[in-house]
Amino acid sequence: MTIVSVVLIACIAATPVMPRLSQWLVIGCYCVSLLPLGYTVVQDVSLAIAIGILAYLYPFTDGVAAVVVATIGGQINAVVVYSQSSFFDIAAFARVILPLATAWVCGYAANLHQKSIHMQRLAEKHLAAEKENERLQANAKIAVRMHDTLTNDLSCISAIAHQHPDDPEWNVILRRSQSAFVQAHAVIDYLSGRGIREGDGGPFMERLRQQLDEDGKYLDFLGYHGVPELHGEALVTTHDAEEEILALLKEIGTNIQRHAVPGDESYILNVDVTAEGVEIFETNDVSRTVLSEAERSGRGLAMHREQIKRLGGILDTNLDGQLWILHADIPWDKRMMVPKR
Repeated sequence: MTIVSVVLIACIAATPVMPRLSQWLVIGCYCVSLLPLGYTVVQDVSLAIAIGILAYLYPFTDGVAAVVVATIGGQINAVVVYSQSSFFDIAAFARVILPLATAWVCGYAANLHQKSIHMQRLAEKHLAAEKENERLQANAKIAVRMHDTLTNDLSCISAIAHQHPDDPEWNVILRRSQSAFVQAHAVIDYLSGRGIREGDGGPFMERLRQQLDEDGKYLDFLGYHGVPELHGEALVTTHDAEEEILALLKEIGTNIQRHAVPGDESYILNVDVTAEGVEIFETNDVSRTVLSEAERSGRGLAMHREQIKRLGGILDTNLDGQLWILHADIPWDKRMMVPKR
């Protein structure tokens, strides 16, 4: 009996390696060992486990066959060992098949549950794929609309600027239109599925200095005089934070020309770069000029605030009388961010 028990337990333990074969070995061992030994607890438990596993893996082929084979083996044992009056004794037959059928039902129920989970996951993946397809189609429509409106209008502005090559004012407009072309085409490529390659444009610090220099000269040309100051250095950065910092600085420059008071010391802009991230501080007096409805947006800083929040940073703004104050703290890694009180 010890040998039989060890064999049965070994077969169950071998299930992960050879699930089908090991369970049939349990059933075969059960049937063979019944004749000289009779029923034992180890046999019954191992048999129930084997049938449950086969019903889970192959419910209508191996599962049902295992119940039939084990029932026949049990009836033969009852007739030979225990001198049952007839092989077809209904009461004895019921006593044998009932626990076997219960084990099959449990295994089959587990099989149905697993299939249900699998179908649910497939449905979720299908729904996610549909939503992604809808998003890509919507982005493609937006890309076409941007190309047909924004870039076409920029082409008109650029064409007029090209007709005045010796005019400094038109040269400024031309340079700004070319910069807008590059950015618009990058957005269109992204929306149309071509993507944006990370790392384009050179080292971050070089791009940052170049943008601050260009924006400063542009604001000077318009009569908004200030000194954008850059301090520090960062050797390790992240692409998303880089792009957000450059985009925010461009938004700040645009807002200065829209809302600030022209003149000397029209604005103050400080950019501090550290190993943890970038801190931006900007302030300017607000003019009483009223923008046209087409120029007013109200979306720019709100969108930047949400993006910076996703990156783990903060963007605070405040209007104190006629003094506008902006403070942003953008970490390279959101885990580095320690909220400032």
